[in-house]
Amino acid sequence: MALQVGDKVPEFRIIRGPGDALSSSELFAKGPTAIHFYIFDFTGSPEGG
Repeated sequence: MALQVGDKVPEFRIIRGPGDALSSSELFAKGPTAIHFYIFDFTGSPEGG
């Protein structure tokens, strides 16, 4: 599913820690939002690193 500029994203949840999740509607209610995905150090890679 491709999104266009101005489209709303489907509902999702961000897991921040054990028992600590945030829904996208809660996040967006606080104002403009930028989401960045970071693969943690030392977790390996799809290339076997």
